Amino acid sequence: MELSIIDGNFPKQDAERIVKDIFAVKILYHQNRIQSNQLTVDERLRSETRIQELENNLQKLLNKIRAYQEQELSIRAHIELSIFAPITQ
Repeated sequence: MELSIIDGNFPKQDAERIVKDIFAVKILYHQNRIQSNQLTVDERLRSETRIQELENNLQKLLNKIRAYQEQELSIRAHIELSIFAPITQ
C-alpha cells in the first residue's frame, strides 16, 4: 500500500520545518526504545545506529533545501507500507 503524506509547494522555511518534524518522529521512536530498558544490546545498538543514520540523512536533506535557489519548493513524500511477519535470524 502506498500513501501520499505530503504533496505540495512550500516556502523554504516551511519545507525545512516539515522535513525536521518528519525525521523527529522517527528519531523519537528510537530514543524511546532505548530508554525503555527492554532491549537487548544488539537492539539498542541498532536503534543508536538508526538515529545516527536519520540525523545524517536529515542534515543532507536540509543542506539541499537551503542550497535551493528558489524561495518555494515542491515536496512530495510517499510511504510504502507492507505488512508481513518479521524476518528472524
